[in-house]
Amino acid sequence: LVVSCFFVLVRATTLDVRSGGKENIFGVSDGAQDFLNTGLHAALQMTILGSSICSGAWVLARIQKRIFKLELDETYVGTPESPVLSKICFGFSDVNSGYVR
Repeated sequence: LVVSCFFVLVRATTLDVRSGGKENIFGVSDGAQDFLNTGLHAALQMTILGSSICSGAWVLARIQKRIFKLELDETYVGTPESPVLSKICFGFSDVNSGYVR
């Protein structure tokens, strides 16, 4: 789904101006216009925009953590040495019984 959205956004932001015409977009040369028509610049723009959005998600997560007084994942799930969730949900008493080897 993420890749599909990426391709749709890149296609929507890709230029389609024929080179060799009267005037290229931004007054660039025909070679530069052919590069802009490939969509590589749009892919780079979408990657930068996507990473900015993901960076913003960490800020929202930190705010939610403080509002709802959430603990680290190890508090709820446990660690491999002490699996809290396996003991609660499945009734395993020792550490190794809950894992398939």
